[in-house]
Amino acid sequence: MTHSSSPTRRSLIKAGAWTAPAIVLATAAPTFAASGSRAFAVAGGGTAVVNEFGLNALQFRGFSITAASDVGKGELTITVTNPDRSLTELGTPDGWTLTSSSAQKLVYTNTVAAKAGQKFVVPNGTYLNDSGGGGAFVVTVSAPDHDRARITFAIPE
Repeated sequence: MTHSSSPTRRSLIKAGAWTAPAIVLATAAPTFAASGSRAFAVAGGGTAVVNEFGLNALQFRGFSITAASDVGKGELTITVTNPDRSLTELGTPDGWTLTSSSAQKLVYTNTVAAKAGQKFVVPNGTYLNDSGGGGAFVVTVSAPDHDRARITFAIPE
């Protein structure tokens, strides 16, 4: 009788069945800025950096924000920055207004109010790109009397 120290195909499949769901949960879980009634839950969904014609673009897919308390019309802002690159606005998501822009920062503001626990969803789309290169897109969510939440999307080198 021979004994093999290498894993069997069956043990690899069993391990994969337990490992894969853990990876999915780790990427899909929302990032919380803080606990309490002033917090935001921000879920990046499938939002990712894509390369379009040599420029890096932030493509929103399933990006959502949930506030723990009421947020009035014009109070919720999404600020996108890339301290290493110039940003170009390509369009504005439905339900949002571009309220400020500079070389390295774009600020969008919501156009509707929401009750505590209601989800704000950024419609799927590509709304900005940069001048190419490395760095990261940093998305910060803020509102009066709320803690800020931040999520970073690294740009592949």
